[in-house]
Amino acid sequence: MKKSILFAALAAAVAMPSCSSDEAQAVNEGAGIKFSVSAGKQSRAIAVDNNSINKFHVWAVAANNPGAFFMNTDVTKDGGNWTYSPTKFWPQANIVNFFAISAGTSAGCNLTDITGAVSFSESEGKKVGMVLNNYTVVDKANLDVLYAACYGASKKTGTVALNFRHALSQLAFAAKCTNSDLTIRVKSIRVENIANKGTLAGPKATTQNQLLAGNTTTETGDNWGKWSGQTGSATYTAPFNADFNVPLNSTATEYSKNGDKYDGLLVLPQTITAWDMQSFGSSLKGSRFLIECQILSGTEQTQIWPSTGEYAEVAIPVPAHTWQQGMRYLYTFVFNTGAGYTPGPGPDPEDPENPGGPEPVLKDIKISVTVDEFQNGGNTDVNM
Repeated sequence: MKKSILFAALAAAVAMPSCSSDEAQAVNEGAGIKFSVSAGKQSRAIAVDNNSINKFHVWAVAANNPGAFFMNTDVTKDGGNWTYSPTKFWPQANIVNFFAISAGTSAGCNLTDITGAVSFSESEGKKVGMVLNNYTVVDKANLDVLYAACYGASKKTGTVALNFRHALSQLAFAAKCTNSDLTIRVKSIRVENIANKGTLAGPKATTQNQLLAGNTTTETGDNWGKWSGQTGSATYTAPFNADFNVPLNSTATEYSKNGDKYDGLLVLPQTITAWDMQSFGSSLKGSRFLIECQILSGTEQTQIWPSTGEYAEVAIPVPAHTWQQGMRYLYTFVFNTGAGYTPGPGPDPEDPENPGGPEPVLKDIKISVTVDEFQNGGNTDVNM
């Protein structure tokens, strides 16, 4: 296998910060138990943020009755208030633990399936904890999953502040071309061989702690949930917010932004291993990007990829990495002297530089030169 990858993929991790306590929050001003909610700043929004969260489900367990739910209801935004029915009142001289989950897109909420997958169990023999069982991330659903917890609340607490965490990871994509001889158009991006099912054990502590802008640490401490048992082999199509007819240039084209908001690919947090380029089809090992593109060369616009048709996918390994919940990873594809590999094995005979593997899509033309020596044409005497 080649030691160098001709097609560069650059990854940068950016934390998805939660909002600070003085940011706009909607509060139920009615009698009984009230809620305030935060779910991320709008300027850094993905599928759901402070402005777009409109519904969540809450469970509450009272300390003197851990075997039953004190609350088990949907909470809905009504104008500037969070409302639910029937109204619940604080138990006297008792503490209550609250657990909440939301799932949706910027267009609305979808709680039906996700609440059915939630269960509760004792943790450390003293706390009842929330568990999201065998959750599957569905391709193209773009469903953002959020969770929150508030432990040890009481009548003295007043409004129950629920700070929601993003349970999934987000992938964002961009591309550029730094070779002036190439004209490249990208039509779509997929990610292949990704685990799509896992179980999330909810946080053991209140999720009140806020992340600062630019914070690059998540999943630290008990106020984050923990994913486990990641399984499956899914292929995901990334949201694509660009005109594929416009060729790339030396400035990166963003595919995962819709206006000032990120609209990236939501995936299960997991540890990624790079594609083993001797594996294909049902025997594929590791994860890879599939980039549907067209490559032309020179002023004469000679098409060098694909050999037939206008567009075809090229493959490149996903760099080995651990994707964490609440993190956005930006991958920028840089076309220069390489453009990835054919998704299947190379032609016969095999490429001697990569036996058993795929063929590089861009392979520069090398010229070797030899010059024949002048040959002896014989000796001839010329009489004067």
